[in-house]
Amino acid sequence: MSKKVCKLVKKELPKEDIESYIEYILPAKYLCKKCGRTACKEDYLCKPVKITSK
Repeated sequence: MSKKVCKLVKKELPKEDIESYIEYILPAKYLCKKCGRTACKEDYLCKPVKITSK
C-alpha cells in the first residue's frame, strides 16, 4: 500500500474495499492538515501531522 489515503478516498476505496481502507487508518496516529483524514503512517497522508494528546 503506497498510495495516499486522501487520493484513495476520492476514488471511493472505502465503498469498494473497506478492509483495505481500515488497514490504512487504524490505529490512527497522523492527521492530514489538508483534508482532515487520519492514518496509521504519515506516508499515507498528503500533509501529515502527528496526533498527540494534551
